[in-house]
Amino acid sequence: MTDPIADLLTRMRNAFNANREKTTVVYSKLNIAILDVLKRHEFIQSHSKLKVGNFDAIEVIFNPGRMSLNLKRISK
Repeated sequence: MTDPIADLLTRMRNAFNANREKTTVVYSKLNIAILDVLKRHEFIQSHSKLKVGNFDAIEVIFNPGRMSLNLKRISK
């Protein structure tokens, strides 16, 4: 994975477009910081750290009131 921010946004966008209520993404401090901002602006409902096998992950729960999730990476 060369661009962790683009990976986070793509996983979230794909899960949302597939009408899923939640998804899991790779755990990192950067992803937590981005998800905190998305939560503050009500793009997501919540996020929490969980253990998947030997690795940590983040479970992201989407805001049920959102009709679309238009997130994209602007620049590297």
